[in-house]
Amino acid sequence: MEPIVERIGKYKIVKTLGKGTFGKVKLGIHEDTGHKVAIKILDQEKIKQKQNQNNIIREIRILKMFSHPHIIHLYEVIHTPTHTFLIMEFVSGGELFDYIVARKKLSEQETRKFFQQLISALNYCHNRDVIHRDIKPENLLLDQDGNLKLADFGLSAIVNEGEFLATSCGSPSYASPEIVSGNLYAGPEVDVWSCGVVLYAMITGKLPFVHPNVSQLFKKIKKGVFNMPEGVPDDAADLIRKMLIVEPYKRITIQQIMEHPWFKVDIPSYISEWKKIEATPQSISELDAKIVTKIAKYMNCSREQAKIKLTTNPNKDFLFMYQLYEEQQNPNHFSHQKEFNRKDLYSVSNIPINRNQKIVKDNLENQWRLGVLSSERPLRIMTEVYKALQILDCEWAVINEYKLSCRFIRQNLKSNSNSNLNLKSNSNLNSNSNSKSNSNSNSNSNSNLKNSKQNQEKNEDFQISLFLFDKSPKYVLDFQRTQGEVFLFFHYCSHLINLLKI
Repeated sequence: MEPIVERIGKYKIVKTLGKGTFGKVKLGIHEDTGHKVAIKILDQEKIKQKQNQNNIIREIRILKMFSHPHIIHLYEVIHTPTHTFLIMEFVSGGELFDYIVARKKLSEQETRKFFQQLISALNYCHNRDVIHRDIKPENLLLDQDGNLKLADFGLSAIVNEGEFLATSCGSPSYASPEIVSGNLYAGPEVDVWSCGVVLYAMITGKLPFVHPNVSQLFKKIKKGVFNMPEGVPDDAADLIRKMLIVEPYKRITIQQIMEHPWFKVDIPSYISEWKKIEATPQSISELDAKIVTKIAKYMNCSREQAKIKLTTNPNKDFLFMYQLYEEQQNPNHFSHQKEFNRKDLYSVSNIPINRNQKIVKDNLENQWRLGVLSSERPLRIMTEVYKALQILDCEWAVINEYKLSCRFIRQNLKSNSNSNLNLKSNSNLNSNSNSKSNSNSNSNSNSNLKNSKQNQEKNEDFQISLFLFDKSPKYVLDFQRTQGEVFLFFHYCSHLINLLKI
């Protein structure tokens, strides 16, 4: 039974907004800021009965990580013995589905605006290996300013490169041929198909594949034959046809969509340059002084104390208030909140996280380096480095957050006289040390690698450093040999680079 409550945490309950599978959605108001939020109440007993715990956990995990102007924000999760409360962004414009029905169809200009926002959000998801799998107008919400928000990640999946999905899910009319056929699929291509159906629906007011009988509907989808009504602009029609190609490998990709002539017309700068915005590291200097002053006033503390609570020693209440104020002030700004205490999807134990650590700028014009240029965030890059070192069975010591001292395990080198790497996927990071070793016999001698400068100088084979590229918001992951055979160093580096997903 749903609890009768008048407030949850710092949020006052105002009214019921709607009802979902696992409980009601309430309108709440933050006591200090007056900011409206949507409070999704999940009945844990109902979730257990329907065996949907994993879906709910995955959705919370994904939304906690995400921070994008066109993806619904999850501010806070409050747990009780019987219920879970999701404090989410409140959008007052309703569903895109109702918006289309009320207007029969949308103008080309408005269709393009919503589609650009949808693809921007989806591109953000795919770059974090998240596949939505239920793109449809009912899951696209509109805020008070008429901007689109991607919602409902209950059917989403987290995939790794080289892996395939088999689950048939989503709404029949928006499902891709490979899903309705029960075939394996990589992930991004099924979201592209669904977006093609949404684009068709917005600009024509109809669905490309319709039949009252589901089995007959699936036959139509598998054939991929549909009519393009007169009046659809040629460029838009061309994009739709490329998105609704039956063969997944022939279907246009998200990156190609973003380069399509129709998509690029009147594109907002924050969408066209979203990668640059996302790659720019956040710092204390970028905090809005007015917002910090407001928070300090409400929390009855000095501005300096508020800054500390927002950066050096993050406090949950301070972070929530900052995000709420920031959205009131500028809805299209990428939120800082997720960057203060973010747990990456590619979590690896014992990665040193220090938000005050600065990345050194490096002018590469006159230098030759062996490395990788990436626009991913520093945390993502370093996480991938740790994973690759783990697979390659290397040991490392942390010099600072963005510099590692590494060495090959000598025992493995002897057993691989032909320089064939011993790739192990079952090795684990030591939970009590920043160095890693699979050799029990050498555990005592290796356990002090991190703290022993003498040991480090003697046995270090190469260093890995992350630099901020001087000419653009990108990062250079640099590999430098310090001792040992040159070809062995190149051999390891080539495998390491191949393993990096950056």
